[in-house]
Amino acid sequence: MRSKNELFRGIGVLLAVDGKLTIRGNPVDVEVGPGEIFERLDFGAMLYLEMANRDWSISLDGLYMNLGEKGLTPTTGREAEADMKQLAIEARGMRRVGSWVEVGIGARLNSIEGGLFVAPGDVVLPGIDVSQSKTWFDPLIAARLTAPLESKWHLGISGDAGGFGIGSDFAWQVFPFVGYRFSRRSG
Repeated sequence: MRSKNELFRGIGVLLAVDGKLTIRGNPVDVEVGPGEIFERLDFGAMLYLEMANRDWSISLDGLYMNLGEKGLTPTTGREAEADMKQLAIEARGMRRVGSWVEVGIGARLNSIEGGLFVAPGDVVLPGIDVSQSKTWFDPLIAARLTAPLESKWHLGISGDAGGFGIGSDFAWQVFPFVGYRFSRRSG
């Protein structure tokens, strides 16, 4: 049973990126773990809103991050800067089908922008200043399992899969969560 008075759910995130980044026709394989992402995080923000009753829930989840790295090119020592920004907004509708199981559908809008700047060389080498952005929409199917504990705490796991060739070929996420119920009154 879900409490109408649940006001707080802590969020901790480990992000990783695995895929291909293409800027102006130049593809590069990208595999970046959580530690590398946090080292290069210039700014990040998350917001999660949910409204629920006994049988239904709707949620809105937002993520923004700005990653950057500055350095020198290996051979010529020119100043270089790479930048990536991502905005993801997800909306879900979930239906409770068991005491601890919810299933639903949703959609995620992704917008990613990547840029590369390399300063011009002292003599002949031209500089580089390129950027590209892409925005796409993914339909989702989702599930959430929540196990109530004997106290006001509960824990669970939530996940979704989507894309299906409409936006991305395939997109997925799985995340565990812990929540605290401030009141025993249930809706």
